[in-house]
Amino acid sequence: MPRRIAQGGNLKQAAIRGYDLGFVVTHGRSNRPISCHPTLRQMNAKRTVSATRFIAVPPPAIFDLLADPRQHSRFDGSGSVVKVRKGPDRLFLGAKFSMDMKIGFGYFVTNLVVAFEENTCIAWHHFSQFIWRYDLEEVPGGTRVTESFNYDKPWAFTVQLSHKNESNRRAMEATLERIEKIVTE
Repeated sequence: MPRRIAQGGNLKQAAIRGYDLGFVVTHGRSNRPISCHPTLRQMNAKRTVSATRFIAVPPPAIFDLLADPRQHSRFDGSGSVVKVRKGPDRLFLGAKFSMDMKIGFGYFVTNLVVAFEENTCIAWHHFSQFIWRYDLEEVPGGTRVTESFNYDKPWAFTVQLSHKNESNRRAMEATLERIEKIVTE
C-alpha cells in the first residue's frame, strides 16, 4: 500500500485521516517539511548544542517517556521545567502543550510539537522557535539518544549574548543521565 504523505495544512486532521506523518514536520511558522532521518535534518549546526548518551534499553521505553509531557519535569536536567500546565497525555505531531517554568522567576511557555516519528525522534518549540529535539537510534544493546537545542530562529542573538551554550550542554547531559535512571529503574 503506498504511503500518503501530508504536505502542510492541518497536520492533526491529516493524521486522523490516515496520512503518514512519519517524516513531515513543520519548521517555524511555515509548513516546509523537515525529516526525522538523521542525514536529512535541517538544523544549523553552528547554532545547535547537543549531547549524546548510550542507554541500555530499546527506543520505545525512552520515546514513551519523552512523548509524555507530564514526565518532562522528572527528567529535565536544567531545573527549569516545573510541571505540565496543559497538554495531551501523549504528544503527537502538531500537539500543543504548556509547561510551568522557572529560571529566576516563574513563567509558562506553550510548545508546539514540530517533529514526531515514533521511537525515532520528537521535537518542539515555543514562541521563540528555538527547537528542542531528541533523536533515538537503535544500536546493539540499546539506544543512542541525542538531545539537541537549535537556536537558529529569530532570537538567536539572545542565546549568543548570554553565552549559555556550555550550560545548555551540561543541562542536556544531566537530562540524558536522568532519562537513563528513569528507564532503567
